[in-house]
Amino acid sequence: MKIVTLGPSGGIDLPAEALQESGIQPGSPVVVLAREGRILLLDQQRFRERVEKPVQEMLARFRRSMEQQPQAPFFDGLTYEEYAALSEEDEQALWDRLTAAADKQVQSAERDIPPHFRPAGQKRR
Repeated sequence: MKIVTLGPSGGIDLPAEALQESGIQPGSPVVVLAREGRILLLDQQRFRERVEKPVQEMLARFRRSMEQQPQAPFFDGLTYEEYAALSEEDEQALWDRLTAAADKQVQSAERDIPPHFRPAGQKRR
């Protein structure tokens, strides 16, 4: 692990070892994903292969399914038409409820991790 410092414009110079290990070359296009406290850089081509292509395939399957069974449950027991008809407030409430339920599952799973557990390749500090 190496610590780097952000420059005044927010840029960073990545360590050569990190670039070599990742397989990303200087000048390569990368996808930037950000969440609170984290920034993830992904090789654009690998991102497309692993994320965009499967998403496009999933959407194509969804379209075929909707053509064949338009009244089938689509999301949380709602048909596509019922989901599409939700007001912004109702849709937000649905997502808030589902997000809270997912957060509870994650917290429960994290609570079950023993304190001495270390992911493979990580040393004790």
